[in-house]
Amino acid sequence: MDKETREALTAMIKSSGVLITFTKKDGTDRDMWCTLAEASIPEDKKPKSENTKFSDDALRVFDLEKQEWRSFRWDSIKNVKGVK
Repeated sequence: MDKETREALTAMIKSSGVLITFTKKDGTDRDMWCTLAEASIPEDKKPKSENTKFSDDALRVFDLEKQEWRSFRWDSIKNVKGVK
C-alpha cells in the first residue's frame, strides 16, 4: 500500500469508525470496526502521552467492539468498508 493510500485511510480512521478486513498473523481473516477519533475512545483508554512509537508496517487503532487497542499490518488489509 502506497504512502498516499495509507494517509487517506488513516485520515478516515481518525474521523470515524471504519470496518477493516485483514489477515491476521495466523492466516485467518478478521473484520474489525476501528477508529482513532478521540470522541469514540473511552477516557480511560485514551493514550496517556503522545510519545507513542509508530511503525511504517502497522497501524495501532482502537477496536470499537472489543473496546481495546489493536493493530493491523498495512500489507494484510483485504478490504475497507463504510463508516460507523
